[in-house]
Parts: sequence; C-alpha cells; structure tokens
Amino acid sequence: MGPLLRGVPYNHFQNILIDSNLAIRQTDPKLAFPTYLQGIDAFDEEWTNVTVTNNVVVTSACWGIFFSSVHNGKIINNTVVADGLLPMPGNCKPAVVVGDKTHEGASSSDNIIRNNIANSLSIYNPDPNMTMDHNICLGINGRCQILTYVDGKPKWGVYKPGEYADHNIIDRRGAEGMFVGFDPAKFVYDLRLKSGAIAIGAGNSAEAPPVDITGAPRRSPVDVGAYQSSEGK
Repeated sequence: MGPLLRGVPYNHFQNILIDSNLAIRQTDPKLAFPTYLQGIDAFDEEWTNVTVTNNVVVTSACWGIFFSSVHNGKIINNTVVADGLLPMPGNCKPAVVVGDKTHEGASSSDNIIRNNIANSLSIYNPDPNMTMDHNICLGINGRCQILTYVDGKPKWGVYKPGEYADHNIIDRRGAEGMFVGFDPAKFVYDLRLKSGAIAIGAGNSAEAPPVDITGAPRRSPVDVGAYQSSEGK
C-alpha cells in the first residue's frame, strides 16, 4: 500500500498488465523454509483496466489469481494449479477469483474470467457485467470447487466432471491428464499441454492474448491455459 495524498481514502491503480510470469512455490527440494505462497492478487485498494494473461502459478495456497475492487479486468489464459505438498486450512485449492470489494475499494464491475486452467473458480456475479466462461477446473479426486452467487448469497459447489454454464468444464483427470510433465513429488512442472488434453482448442478467442507465455502465436479456437499447443483441433 503506497502513500496517500491528503484527503484520498485509498489508492486507485489503473492500466495494469501482468503477463507471462512463472510463479512456482518450490522447485528446490532442499529449500530451508518451505511455506505457502500467494499468487497474483490484490486484497487492497482499487483497480481499473487490469489485464492478467499467460501466467503460470503453482502453489499450495488458496489464491492463485485473485482480484477485488477491479473494473474492466481481464483474467484470461492463465494456468493455476496445486502442488499438493502443503495442506491448507479448510482444504481450499488454488483458485482464479474475481471478488466483490477489497478492504477499501468499491464493488467490482465489467470483468472477464476466461480460458483459465485452475483447481477452483470463483466470481462475484451479483456485481454488474461479470463473465466467467471457457475455463477448465482441474479435478482433484475427481471433483472441483466452483463458487458463484444466487440472490447475493454464496453457492459453493463441488461438482462432478462435465460442462457447466458458459462452457466451463470440469476435467476429472486432473493435472496428470492435462500437462506434459506434472510430478510435484519430484518438483517437475512442465505445464505445456500434452497431446489429447481437453484444453486444446477449447477456449474462447474473444480478447484472448495473441501469443502464449512463450511468445508462440495462438490459433482460433485458442487453447485454454497459458500455453498454446502445437496440436490443433
């Protein structure tokens, strides 16, 4: 939280691009003090014109990508997965989230969560113009947690595999069925899409980034997640 001008109750940031970052909680098995790691998030202040694309987050914490008090936000084509090495209180999993308000800011509005791979999804849909489409929720033990709101009240759902509203898919195979190399016990995280992964060609091209995390061009229909596969559909 930066210094405030006199009479300004909280900072308001705008025109933010967070693109093509790789955040992995632990890659060294001899790390002296392994602990939780939040991903890309904003729990304070207010945010406008925020674009979060092509990022990879591997962690044990609840929040992989989380923004509140965000307006005209685009969280598109990111990959957020659990390493499963540190249990979290409440058994929460790394999520892609747009919430309502930060500690200081106004309610969110005009946001898109699209083409992301995550172990949990959440959007505060009572706020105006909130869209969550073409995401893939990777099942852990065959199920995935999605949070939406009905009549302003939270509706937690731990859903079985299948396709739900706005082309959001729950994939029962989890990370092992999605990525080229995923072995947290050996700290191996190659999160490129493996041949036949359900994410290939499953995205929505609208406002998707033109290239992936490596700079490779995206085709239409785009793949879901941070990486574009060389395999087309």
